[in-house]
Amino acid sequence: MTKRDIQSHRSEQPDPLCDSVQTLLPGYVTAEALGQHTSRSYRDVAAHLHTCAHCREALDELRALTIDAYNGVVAPAPSYPQPNLAFLSAQPAAAQPWRIDEWGRLIVVFSQALLDSLRPPALAGAARGQLLYSYTLQPPGLDVQIDVFATGAQIGFVRINVESLDRDPLDQTPSQVVARAAGATWHGTTDESGCIAFDAVPLADLPHLTIEIATDQAAQDGAAA
Repeated sequence: MTKRDIQSHRSEQPDPLCDSVQTLLPGYVTAEALGQHTSRSYRDVAAHLHTCAHCREALDELRALTIDAYNGVVAPAPSYPQPNLAFLSAQPAAAQPWRIDEWGRLIVVFSQALLDSLRPPALAGAARGQLLYSYTLQPPGLDVQIDVFATGAQIGFVRINVESLDRDPLDQTPSQVVARAAGATWHGTTDESGCIAFDAVPLADLPHLTIEIATDQAAQDGAAA
C-alpha cells in the first residue's frame, strides 16, 4: 500500500469527534434555519465541519430535511397510530346527591360514594363527640350543612343547619326536617337559628340515610296541594 493509499484510507475513517458533533447537528441546522450565527454558538462544530467530509455529508442531508420542513415541503404523514387510552377512561360521574322534589322540598340522599368523598376518619378510633362527616350544599336560596358526630363506637348524631339566605342568620323561618335510614325515622323542626339534631343514628346506616327538608314556604305549598 502506497503512502497515498494510506492517507486516503485514513481520510475515509470518521474522526473520533464525529459522534459528539453529529449529536449537535440538529441544533446547528435549526439555528441556521432560524438565521442565528452558528459560528458563535457552535464554534467547535463549525471548526470540525471544515475538516470532516463525513460530518459535512450528514450536515447536508439534515439541512435538506430541515429546510424542507420549515418551508412546508415535507408532507404530513397520511395517518397516525391511535393510542390506546382505555386506561384513562373516566369513571361515570356520580349522580348529584340532592334534588328539589315537586313540593319544593330538598331531598338529600347519602351513599357510600358520598361518604367516601368526605374522607372520614377510621370509625374504630372515633372519639365521643368527634366530627366524622361534614357535607355542605347550596340549593337555590338556602345554605345547608349536615354534620355527623360520633357518640359511641357505632352510634352518632346528625346535626342539620338550614339557613335561608334572605333572612337573618339568627332569625330563621322554621323548616320541617325528616331523616330516614334502614326503616328508622327521625323528624323535627329547626330552631330560630335553623338548626336541628337527631340522636342515636347508627353509623352503619349512614350510606342509606335520606334527609328531607321542607322550608316554611315548601310546607305551605305541600299542604295547599
